[in-house]
Amino acid sequence: MEKLEGKRVLVFGASGTQGGAVARAVAAAGATVLGASRTGARSPAGRPVRMDLNELTDELRAVADGVDGAFVHLPLAFGAPGDAERVGAVMQTLGERVGRVVFSASGPLPDEPVGMPFIDEKVAVTQRVRESGGVVLTATAFLENLSAPWSAPLVLRGELRYPRPAHWRAAWMTNRDVGAAVVGALAGDHAGRTYALAGPEVQPLSQVAAGLGAGLGRPVAFQEISGSDYGALMAPIVGPELAGMIGGFYEQMPPGDNPAFLLDGGPAARALGYTPMPVLRWARTEDWTAR
Repeated sequence: MEKLEGKRVLVFGASGTQGGAVARAVAAAGATVLGASRTGARSPAGRPVRMDLNELTDELRAVADGVDGAFVHLPLAFGAPGDAERVGAVMQTLGERVGRVVFSASGPLPDEPVGMPFIDEKVAVTQRVRESGGVVLTATAFLENLSAPWSAPLVLRGELRYPRPAHWRAAWMTNRDVGAAVVGALAGDHAGRTYALAGPEVQPLSQVAAGLGAGLGRPVAFQEISGSDYGALMAPIVGPELAGMIGGFYEQMPPGDNPAFLLDGGPAARALGYTPMPVLRWARTEDWTAR
């Protein structure tokens, strides 16, 4: 029997990259998936429903009363004043009605606020999740950033551009790992826990580029670019305002390794019952034209 056989799971952002990976993993584990998005767009698994994390509606309460688990992660643009309060109210409602809420921070998070709104607002949301008995998943660096629309065409032409030095290291992971972790978090007794997800190997960007090349069967060279240049690559896809914010974030990052991206994901993987995916296997199995 599959781990989530007979369960109903609400997946927010199910039409996106991370939410879609979670929806597929949860469905493969035997659950019925309700794929929530702002537009009600089709998700890769399950029935689509229109639902906004910023809106605490009767529809959300009704859907929450009928599901056994929920997965939530926040959009890149999250962090405006009031975001945490609005989303926190939704999370509290889910926590009161749903058997288990799993929240993905989509990156590393400090334990306390640091004075940066888009980080501090996430910290506030994670506190609400843990208080309600939910599970929080933090992450390192996502490989899907390298197959995103602003990156994939360059990689397919043999060039990986990223706003970090070639020696910058991370335990690179994939959203498929998040999906597997969510299945484990929903299936087991993990109430109130926080798990640090990470890839199986710490690699510098130069080695990641070589792994992409091996997976694609063609050489891929790494080129460091500035944060502003990275933002310019993203702008046609995500818009100039968000691209500028992300580019500015990279401009402020020190060039050396950040311990938050070098974490050992083994303890979380063992607790949640999955095996993290290495870069080479991800590169071989990723659909480089899908996004």
